[in-house]
Order: sequence, then structure tokens, then C-alpha cells
Amino acid sequence: KLQFLYLIAGCCCMAPKEDVCEVPIAGVPRRVAYSIWGESHPGVPVFCVHGLTRNRTDFAVLAEALARAGRRVITVDVVGRGDSEYLTDKAQYAIPTYAGMCVQLLNALGLAAVDWVGTSMGGIIGMTVAASASGGIVRRLVLNDIGVFIPSEASNRIGTYVGKDPRFTALDEAQAYLRGVFPGWPGMADAEWAAFAADSCEGVPEGGFRLRYDPGIGRAFEAPVGDVDLTSVWDRVAAPTLLLRGALSDVLPAATAAAMAARCELVEFDGVGHAPRLTSRAEVDAVAAFLSRS
Repeated sequence: KLQFLYLIAGCCCMAPKEDVCEVPIAGVPRRVAYSIWGESHPGVPVFCVHGLTRNRTDFAVLAEALARAGRRVITVDVVGRGDSEYLTDKAQYAIPTYAGMCVQLLNALGLAAVDWVGTSMGGIIGMTVAASASGGIVRRLVLNDIGVFIPSEASNRIGTYVGKDPRFTALDEAQAYLRGVFPGWPGMADAEWAAFAADSCEGVPEGGFRLRYDPGIGRAFEAPVGDVDLTSVWDRVAAPTLLLRGALSDVLPAATAAAMAARCELVEFDGVGHAPRLTSRAEVDAVAAFLSRS
């Protein structure tokens, strides 16, 4: 199991600095949690943004590997996930809110430029920022299993579980549930699934566990979702881009990735669906090599 071998062969031993920042959203300060790996390293930092129901722990292996290679890495919990604040107005859970949150956080940290790594939703946020008036802040862009076209079938599959608030008496139950809603990693080792479940859940006062996100993030999926076309956003992205694709992905069709490859680099990983976890040596090396270019 290459992914797990890489996990235990030198990564996940460096402790990041954990911090929070108050970021205005619709004029109201909201708590945003983030981690910094390799805080003292100079140069343009790497900024990692997770997927729809995920949190910043997803980037622990990548962040440590990059930090050991001399890069400063910032991983963030988007509002409504992980340790960041839940929003009262669930209608604010939308890409413009997330893009504004990220830009405000980077400004608060005094950063004029970052290399952006975005998985799924985090990639859409990255494209949105890169295509905006603030686009100069994105020096390089890594899109992890997300492209200009998302089929409705994939969105509605995700909609079957996003926003749900299941409760588990033990992490083993959570692990079984997560195996069902994340079918894209058929070769993932049992130990990795156990760690993934622990990172995905939090304890609740009455006992047991719940997922570490606000069920309100699923508001956009309450009705059937049609095909999503982000061509108008992608056309305004000037940053050099690396597109990663899991060969089994239903979110990033092969034809979409091939068409995008006319304007970016494309790396595919066999035996993986949505989305590559950025934990295997091949995945980490692909990102590191791209980000190392001047």
C-alpha cells in the first residue's frame, strides 16, 4: 500500500503551528482556523484549500513534505468546516464567500502571492480567486481533480451525503460510513481509513461522534444540480496550472481534463477516483516538482 508506506516513511512527524484569524464575512468577523508548516521558511508560501466536506488535515502529508523541502505551507479550514466558525446564514455557504474569505485571510497574513493547491471545491475557489481582480495573488495553481466541467451525475452523487448529520457511537462506524461516501480510493489501507475517520470526526457532548462540518453546507444540494460549466472562470486564469486527475474520477471527466491540458499540465493517477489524497509519493512528487519551478 504505497500511500500508507509513504505516510509512515518520514511524514506526519513535524508539528505545524495552529492559529486562528478573524475574517469579515458579510461585515461580521468570523473565526478561520489555519495551520502553518515551516513557518520560518522564506519565499512564496503554499496555500492549501480542501474539498467540500473536508478540512485542513487532508494536507498533512503534502504540507510536511513541502516544509521539509524548504517551503512554508498554510492549510486552512474553510468556514463551516473543521475548527473554523459555522455561519448563521446558510445561504452564505457559497464559492464567492469562500473566495473572499481566503483573500481576506491572505491579506491578514501579509501575503502578496501564494502557490495555491486546491482539492475539488478548493480548486474551484482557487480558480475563482485567480480569475478575479485579486488574481495576482495566485502565482501558481494546482487543481486536484476539478475542472471546467462537472457532470450533474457527479454533483448529485455528492448531494446524497453532503449536509447530512449522521452520528456514530464509535469511529469504526464512522469509518464504515466514510468508505461508502468516498468510493474513489479502492486500494486504501485499513490504517489509512482509520486515520481518515479520526480526522473527519469530532466528539459530541452526549457521547459518540459527528462529522466535522456544518450540515448547512449542503443547502446548495437540496434540489437536483445540473451540469456545472466553469469555462468563463477558467478562461480568465493566467497562473501556470497543474491539473491532477484520478483515473477513476467521475467529477473530472477524462475528456474535460484532456481539453484543459491544452493550457495546463496534466498528471493522472491510476487506481484512484475523486480525489487523489496527495499522500502517495507519486502525488506529492508531482505537486512538489511543479511548485519548485521559478
